[in-house]
Amino acid sequence: MTQPVMTVTTAAGDKVEDPTRTQLHDLLADMNHQFPFLILTRHDRSGEGDHYIQVHLMDDGEGCLVEFREGGPETHRQGRIPSDDSLSDVEPVARLLGDWAADAPGWREAAVWRPWTPETDALAE
Repeated sequence: MTQPVMTVTTAAGDKVEDPTRTQLHDLLADMNHQFPFLILTRHDRSGEGDHYIQVHLMDDGEGCLVEFREGGPETHRQGRIPSDDSLSDVEPVARLLGDWAADAPGWREAAVWRPWTPETDALAE
């Protein structure tokens, strides 16, 4: 049995190994204030540190906070994807996660990223 390249974990504790873009979209669409986040972790990167991207619904209803990390703490970044209150609202975030998972060019342009620190943590604001 081969190890998964990626695993997505939801706030409800559900796990999906090597999720497709459609599965990522559906998991994002299912997020709510009771289960407000998911984490997509890569297992195929060598070196120290963590390799993940995570999405958290903002309490103010104004979109999602997205964080990624590509190694040590100095690579931890966060950005906000605003909400447009439509049924297709999940599309930009789903595209970002799918592109990140596929190592597709351009995913970094989906948000304005800033270094994450405990002092800049948007969820703590």
